[in-house]
Amino acid sequence: MGDSRMRASSSNTESALLLGVVRSEGQLLAVVSQRRMAGGAAALPAGAAGRYAVTSVPVGAVDQGLLAEKTRLCAAWGRLCDVAALDGDVLADVLTVLLSTAPAAFPDAGPLLRLTAPPPPPRRTAGHPRAFKGTKYRPPKPPRPAALDLRSALCSTRNTYTLLERLWPWRAEALDQLARLRFDEAGLARLAQCPTPPLDPYLLFHHGGSPTPAKLAPLFVEWILPALAGASWPIVRRAASLFGQLRLADELHLAALGARLVRVACAERALNWWEALVSQPGARRSDFLALVLDTGAWTENPARVSEALVDLGHGARPDRYEPWARVLLAGLARKLNPTYVAAGIRFAVAYAPTWWFGELADDAPDFGPSTPAALLTALPTEWNGDWLMSLWDTCGAVPGFATLIEQADWRALSPPQRMYLLRFFTDLRWQQDSHALDPRRWRAIEPFLPRIEELARTVATPYTDQAMNDLGELVAEMSTPHQIRDCLPLALDLLARVNRPPFCDDGNMATGLSNLLRLPERERGRFLGAQESSFRRLDKACLRRNAASLVAWGISTLVANAPALVADAFASAPGSLFRTARDLGVLSWEARRELLRRCLALGVFDLQVERCPLEKLLQLIDTVDAAGSMVPRALRDQRAGRRVLSDAQVARHQAKLRQRLPEIRLAAIRSAVIAHLERSIGLQRTTREALEALELLQQAEGNRRGLRRFLRAHLAGDPDYLLRHPATVAWARRHPGIDLATWTRGIDHHFTTGGRAVSIHLERDPLEVLKLGTYVGSCVGLGGSFACSAAAVVLDINKQVLYARDDRNAVLARQLVAISDDDQLVPFSVYPLSTPLVLLRAFREVDRQLAAALAIEQVSADQRYSIENILSREWWDDGAWPDDRDATDDAANKTNP
Repeated sequence: MGDSRMRASSSNTESALLLGVVRSEGQLLAVVSQRRMAGGAAALPAGAAGRYAVTSVPVGAVDQGLLAEKTRLCAAWGRLCDVAALDGDVLADVLTVLLSTAPAAFPDAGPLLRLTAPPPPPRRTAGHPRAFKGTKYRPPKPPRPAALDLRSALCSTRNTYTLLERLWPWRAEALDQLARLRFDEAGLARLAQCPTPPLDPYLLFHHGGSPTPAKLAPLFVEWILPALAGASWPIVRRAASLFGQLRLADELHLAALGARLVRVACAERALNWWEALVSQPGARRSDFLALVLDTGAWTENPARVSEALVDLGHGARPDRYEPWARVLLAGLARKLNPTYVAAGIRFAVAYAPTWWFGELADDAPDFGPSTPAALLTALPTEWNGDWLMSLWDTCGAVPGFATLIEQADWRALSPPQRMYLLRFFTDLRWQQDSHALDPRRWRAIEPFLPRIEELARTVATPYTDQAMNDLGELVAEMSTPHQIRDCLPLALDLLARVNRPPFCDDGNMATGLSNLLRLPERERGRFLGAQESSFRRLDKACLRRNAASLVAWGISTLVANAPALVADAFASAPGSLFRTARDLGVLSWEARRELLRRCLALGVFDLQVERCPLEKLLQLIDTVDAAGSMVPRALRDQRAGRRVLSDAQVARHQAKLRQRLPEIRLAAIRSAVIAHLERSIGLQRTTREALEALELLQQAEGNRRGLRRFLRAHLAGDPDYLLRHPATVAWARRHPGIDLATWTRGIDHHFTTGGRAVSIHLERDPLEVLKLGTYVGSCVGLGGSFACSAAAVVLDINKQVLYARDDRNAVLARQLVAISDDDQLVPFSVYPLSTPLVLLRAFREVDRQLAAALAIEQVSADQRYSIENILSREWWDDGAWPDDRDATDDAANKTNP
């Protein structure tokens, strides 16, 4: 029995563990704790405790791996069913059963065992020295006793003792047999010292100093005592006391979990967890103990998180108890800093009752007893409990942050400074795939912490948010610790320079600046030494997020392939540089790299151009379509013979022309971009409006094929391509109640606001429809995350866009509307989000009129709907327009057919 216990106690991963073997009504039953796994059609019961159950099965059906002595025990039990004579062999079998099993929890009832003594042998006398008459007569043989079935006797305490009294004279022989079977020598020695049979051989054998008889609860004897085999009697007494204190005799499920815990853990550690159960309310104890088993927390001492267990048991909401307990116990099992884990539970209970911990993947070894108070001191007054939990989480994800929290003087910072500085540190958690920040990155950042704090403290209040947010973006783009050490001090200087008037306090320069900081050292120095006007041009080019993305993507490719051109142009032609970067940014990474490779092979990019003769220089410039206007008119006239210039004048114009070489080279790149766009649909020349559509085609992703075919037809003069398309015709057949003429014509709505005439109409020009995101700077615009959705609105007949324009034809706002699969009008949110209330009300009225004209209903904001992709393959559905004005493009899901 001891051998099987040692194997079972290695872990809780086995689905089945043997709790003990019970003698019950003439049979041996194995009590097995079963851990049920998810799988198959049957669902597991709710709650952690529901995964565990106890079953009783005949010993013969138990796997040998659960009960190592199964063969020995079953053989002894089988021989006891047919005993012809009481001797040492029988006593050995009886002790084998008694020392390996426990009596069942039933009253000691049943018939008394009566063992008849054999008749005495004939007695010799003087008259009969042979003890029988005569010389020929032999006395009859004594009757052979009937075979006995002793199994039932071993299920009764009093019958067991009666049997032992009869068999005890053969104890030496029997104990020798048990010794050969490798029973515990110390236990056998204790039995050998008994002149009379002990009242409870099991207790004497396994627990030595136990009183006999010991008063133990029957269920304790069946389920718990076998797992305590070999433990000292004080441990057994402690277990029995806790068994009664926790009322486990009445809580069978909890008792079964407790027995399994004793089986997998060492006895003292398991009893420590039994004592920890007292900190949990009665209804939560089963789930708690099951989680102790699931997480492996039983390998650790619960005293390390005793206060957190009290907070958890009495403070966690019902829907948070199990996930919070799992986090606490799993953290303990993984030997995380118990002070850190306990503080998270305490903070969640007190300040963030709805917090979801997720998987606690990181540790904070520097999180000490005084860190929780320091966190509360550092917490800005504007932040709620969830922000406090983010700070706590950052202590684990950012190594050294807990130390920083304790050492920094947070009271010296104003509330906004403190808030944005702390947000910089919390955002460090998301700068790599793993949750925890690479310690090497933190060690690279650490020397600059005083300067980072200085930046937060010295930047003017309107710019603090932007400065710290941009710093986070810049650090995130620094891919290696070496790059952090190299670029972070430069970034801090740069951010102090551009976060003050007249720069925008809500700009989007960070990614562009990050790419510029990747210039080689020589070119980077020229970039950093440029005039403020160059940085202001970058600020202006990045006012809108989508445009900033395009500029940053283009700069990234330019920096990687033409760093000298970038450094020169940033100082001398920043406007041209950022316009070129924006045009280049609409292409894919591969297309940008290949296009720039071809451009750099052009003669105008040759390094010797600056020293070549004027005529040669002009010939090279002639190859660049957009650069002709950069040649001074006087030089063009002299070249055409219409004017004569002095040598000094020629030299002066030539010098100016050479100064404009960066701008000319950028013009060559823009010309190459235009040619690439025109080739994408087989055109040679196109209009500006068509070029904007071709730009969006580059970012149409899953809708690129359909948009390319449409643009090719539309620009070739086929305005009805979409209406004739079989997919459109099929959709119209499935929706006969929709009047396509009304749907594609829409409702014109005119009104006056602020002294200006405004009209809302359904846009009929597909090239204008493609700009629905670009006009308002939303994520479906060029450079946005879901530019492909603009293509979907053009391609699918069930989607339209409404524009609000003023009397100068400027777009004030726009709204996407669609028809659902069940013929309802789905109006989406109006953009931009700053749209005034009067315009919002006007769009509401247009939606109502359009639904009425179509004779269909509008969906409500909380109503489920489905919108078909007809020619498109994907688009961004941001949900029906809610009653409030806070809906954003980030509020829903991308849907795919």
